[in-house]
Amino acid sequence: MTVEAPAAGRLVAAGNDSDGQVSGIVESAQGRRITTVAAGYYHSLALTDDGTLLAAGRDEYGQVSGIVESAQGRRITAVAAGYDHSLAVTDGGTLLAAGRDEFGQVSGIVESAQGRRITAVAAGAWHSLAVADDGTLLAAGGDGYGKVSGILKAAQGHRITTASASASHSLAVTDDGTLLAAGDDGYGQVSGILKAAQGHRITTASASALHSLAVTDDGTLLAAGDDEYGQVSGILKAAQGHRITTASAGTWYNSLAVTDDGTLLAAGDDRYGQMSGIVEATRGHRTSTVAAGFFYSLAVVDDPGDCGPLKAHQICASFTKAQAPQDTYTLDFLATGTPEQDLTSGAPARAVDTVSPEPTHIVVRRVDPPRDVATGSVYFTHDPATGEITIDDVSSELPDGLTYRRTDGNRFAFTWNR
Repeated sequence: MTVEAPAAGRLVAAGNDSDGQVSGIVESAQGRRITTVAAGYYHSLALTDDGTLLAAGRDEYGQVSGIVESAQGRRITAVAAGYDHSLAVTDGGTLLAAGRDEFGQVSGIVESAQGRRITAVAAGAWHSLAVADDGTLLAAGGDGYGKVSGILKAAQGHRITTASASASHSLAVTDDGTLLAAGDDGYGQVSGILKAAQGHRITTASASALHSLAVTDDGTLLAAGDDEYGQVSGILKAAQGHRITTASAGTWYNSLAVTDDGTLLAAGDDRYGQMSGIVEATRGHRTSTVAAGFFYSLAVVDDPGDCGPLKAHQICASFTKAQAPQDTYTLDFLATGTPEQDLTSGAPARAVDTVSPEPTHIVVRRVDPPRDVATGSVYFTHDPATGEITIDDVSSELPDGLTYRRTDGNRFAFTWNR
């Protein structure tokens, strides 16, 4: 699946974290402004506002390390995550790909894209789609159910703007808003969404293995296919009365949609908290981008991430709970001569005073039910000539599970990894 790049913000995630596809991408994105996310089966991709590609999760075929290596030194504009492969597009329109290539979903799509300027990509389980700047649709990989040959045939004579790929079918949208579809139709994920789209101008579409979503130009959400967990009926019910801007069909049984006021809607299987957790993580924030993966979800929410002008001896700090982000934690700073200061997981960054010459006592606390889960200390050092503040790793005694990194200047991102 692939998502267009909207406004930048903070990445939040919830759900299955078996390979670090949730905690890993959250940690990589901490302190960065994210524009685009893509959720595969067991790995995640994200783009920062400066075009840097971030990736985390299962890397058996180099779908994480390989795509990051290919993207180094390049500004990336679009990404897509499949089962075991990844796609990315540079600002010059070059298509990059890495990962499992059993059916030519990597080498085949790269070969097809040679000499073309690519604008959009989509990754299914075993096939890949790409859109060239002249509207040509490219496809390569496993062709079971005609998800490659069928969508190419349907796209002939059309100018394509965007596409989506699942394990068993493909969707594409033309420049006049016509929805095209091909592949497995066992649950009506092809015929049903085509019927629903008749008479509508489609702006975007998203394909799951067994269901499909589409959004019309007037903000109506359309859905068809397997509804075992309410991923079709539930998301349609949630969207009633709302104007939808974007939607994402999870790899199997989940659906996400975003309203024009930035509210995140979710429906489907919630066995890992991938629905309830992401809704809770986005509550009170304006959501711009979503991606539903294999029992996990990613979203980008508004977050200025700006503490304003910092005073002398102040840092701008944020705090993230990498695992089960729906649970709220605080990171408390207690220094001699300074009032207690705290950071709340998932909340915007805030200024923290570091004036004490002694190590600052820190406490990681769970908010509900309230309990201290870890204690330690951090030792800040100050360079009077430059005003730079650093953390002395030798003198500091951070709790096991608490990590940090400098994101920019005197700005730090702390992560609780337990």
